Amino acid sequence: MMRSKLVPCVALASASALVSSAALAQTAPQQSTVQVTPNQALPCPPAADTLFNSGIERMSAGDDAGAAVLFGRVLELCPTHPSAAEMRRNAEQHARGTQVSPVQVTGATGTVQGQTTPQSPVQVTTPPAGAGATSPTQVANNGWPTNNNGGGWSGWNAPPNYNLVYGPDPVTLGSRLNLVISQGVVGMAVGAWVPLIVTSSPRPEHIAGGVLLGGAVGITGSLLASMGGVTNGQAIAVNMGSVLGLGLGSSIAMLAASTPQTTFGLLAGGLALGTAAGAIVATQRPLSGRMLYFSSTALWGAMVATHGYFGVAGGSTSLQGVGGFLLGGLLVAGGVGAVSAPFVNVSADRMAWINLSMFGGWTVIGLSSLLFASNSGGSAPLVAYSWGSIAGAALGAVFGILMTRETDRYWHDARAQQQQGAQTPATQTPPGAQSALRRRPRESLPFTIAPGGSTDSPLGLTVAGAF
Repeated sequence: MMRSKLVPCVALASASALVSSAALAQTAPQQSTVQVTPNQALPCPPAADTLFNSGIERMSAGDDAGAAVLFGRVLELCPTHPSAAEMRRNAEQHARGTQVSPVQVTGATGTVQGQTTPQSPVQVTTPPAGAGATSPTQVANNGWPTNNNGGGWSGWNAPPNYNLVYGPDPVTLGSRLNLVISQGVVGMAVGAWVPLIVTSSPRPEHIAGGVLLGGAVGITGSLLASMGGVTNGQAIAVNMGSVLGLGLGSSIAMLAASTPQTTFGLLAGGLALGTAAGAIVATQRPLSGRMLYFSSTALWGAMVATHGYFGVAGGSTSLQGVGGFLLGGLLVAGGVGAVSAPFVNVSADRMAWINLSMFGGWTVIGLSSLLFASNSGGSAPLVAYSWGSIAGAALGAVFGILMTRETDRYWHDARAQQQQGAQTPATQTPPGAQSALRRRPRESLPFTIAPGGSTDSPLGLTVAGAF
């Protein structure tokens, strides 16, 4: 009895549950799985890209405050721009303490007007919003923008107004520092030799006083002579003139087999005359690469000549023979370098790396040859060292030339780009390209360390220094 009553109840409850479930399924809204994806940045309008390009050109023209205004306007048009915020921050930092004329930005796509200096007017007009986008500006992984449009280089990637291979050389603080330090050392040497010229047994305090006085004269004279600025080519001309003059004085002293007083007189005279000759050459503003090529050719020619003499003469060498080969090597190799320098397009940085490679080959292979032959008797160690040094310098030269093949690529490309731009009429502006009139300011670039060099860092790993 109880069971018969329970079955209808369970059946009634089950039926009620099915009916309520069906009613709920009919009345409840359909639910589906919703995937929430992060907001994706929409592409910037053409006006934002145009204003960004205008800001880059403002920075290249030295108007950092104006560039900051333009980058801020880019962020108003396109808050998700990948580089405008960072560029505005950099421009605002650089603009501190710099006074420039105000910049006016009109309209959503408006006109940018202003002038940084009377010599470098800048006026950039952006096209309307529907006129189409200009060539995009790509930002390299190091943050330096480059414009890859077909109209040429622009922004920070534009070639500077100097060229370290074809000239002119820039006026840099590093070149002046190089000149002052080197000529201070030259003055100290001459000052120390003057008491040795006057008497064969000078007092120590006289030598010390000569060193201090000579150093002061050398530093003061070089500072006064370089008050208007000095290029790396001018510094190399003066300093290498001192070195070559010292070599000539030394060779003459060895040939003459003179007394100690006469020897110091020839050394001091050669050093002074070489410095004066270098200063005269420096007035012509020579290129740094050609000056270092000429001086390196002369000095390495003297090294090969003297070591060749050691290798041939062996134990029968004489002081007069060393002096004769030293003088002949300087004159012959220097003449070859002077004649061929105008036809060699090389930067001082590349020549410095080649010289360093040759010096490494000279010392490593030369000293290794000396150690290998050290157990042999007679003149064998000297002969081994001499020919090993020549072979090491030659191998170092080949290695240096091959390893620095790309060092001057930027300056060759900049030269070709400038020549191409000079041959292209100014009226042939690509359709849709921005119209700009700008001149790069005359300023020194900061010292840059970027091994290998690139279009983003034109100086590369500089040895001469430009800071």
